[in-house]
Amino acid sequence: MESRRFNRERLNLESHQLVCYDTYSQHATARNFTLTELRQIIDYTKFFDNNKSCKRYLEETQHIVSFLICSDTTSEQLIPEIHELPNVRFIYIYSPHNDYDQQWMNKYMKIKQVYTDRKSLLQAIESDVKKYLEKEKNGLFGNFDRQDRTTESGSASWWVTFMDALCYLPYPKETCHQHLIAELRNYYTGKAAELRIIDEFEHEYTPEKAIWWYTRDTFFFRLINKANRQHYVGVMFAFGYYIKDVFLQLKKEHETFKIKSMDNAQVKVFRGQIMSEDEVQTLKSAYMVRLTSFLSTSLNRRLALSFLPPESAVTGGHVRVLIEINLNTKYNSKPFGNISHLSEFSEEDEVLMMIGTFLRARRTYYSEEDKMIKAIMTLENDYILPFEDKHMSLKACVSII
Repeated sequence: MESRRFNRERLNLESHQLVCYDTYSQHATARNFTLTELRQIIDYTKFFDNNKSCKRYLEETQHIVSFLICSDTTSEQLIPEIHELPNVRFIYIYSPHNDYDQQWMNKYMKIKQVYTDRKSLLQAIESDVKKYLEKEKNGLFGNFDRQDRTTESGSASWWVTFMDALCYLPYPKETCHQHLIAELRNYYTGKAAELRIIDEFEHEYTPEKAIWWYTRDTFFFRLINKANRQHYVGVMFAFGYYIKDVFLQLKKEHETFKIKSMDNAQVKVFRGQIMSEDEVQTLKSAYMVRLTSFLSTSLNRRLALSFLPPESAVTGGHVRVLIEINLNTKYNSKPFGNISHLSEFSEEDEVLMMIGTFLRARRTYYSEEDKMIKAIMTLENDYILPFEDKHMSLKACVSII
């Protein structure tokens, strides 16, 4: 039976996609490229044989980083029309004949090059995707102004309330676990690497390893963050029992964190991040900020800075930002805690903050000392709904949807 929530035709669970445009594709193959081999590099791959349809699709999916393959017969028509779309990261032109006129390409910086053999093209895409995923793993935004941001200014959104409610619902664990496994297997059919991870998750997952699974560099981490940013209600319902496990484990670590900080309740954490100039302006004008996704920070300032690329490598209206958050363990807040001993990367001194954490934006300015934008934030006291209201909140969220 086809999955109702993780339907590949309607839903891209990854943060990126591969788009192939070739007049010979017929939505099955792009001449010498098959869907099976392309999915080994980028799981979500779409074929188009019509310029108008391809352009419209790229315009409609501007929240997804796109890698684009064009054939030599289609590139000159499509590229001038889509080159400035912020979600188009790289463009690869495939021309099996070595007589392609390349002079017109000089003004289009996103074009990597013309490839005459399929092996070189596939290797180039694979290399670029790995670099992109490394940035995503480190919490760096892709090279475009995302609409699905990590924070949201103002009061709590319905999504935060919805996620909060998921943390208090009762779950028949084994049933929910097997349902999620079935959904994931259906979605990642044909992807050997992902299916191995799903098998491992099925047989070895325990609530005590919830945070460890979140910190692993797998599709699992990316899928949860994407569903959070895009507000995929059905997907997050399927992950509900897991989100609750993360919440309970983080709540336990929060209590430990408070005990260890009794002599000094003030704790400072850092996060290095690439942001668009528009996002920086929004942050400057923001007063209160509520996290709409998990936020990873570090107790080590130098380590947080090490995730940032050199200033010369940041282009396209983006800037380097060092976010400094002053926490207070005496405040009533969503849980946060040092998860280094639970993480796959124990050396990162990571403090994970729960979805819905309430922050005040104090100051955002350019630091001459650090040669980057610096954003100062502080944790705020927060009113937490009593358990009885959680089910009412969930009903309210569903009614909004």
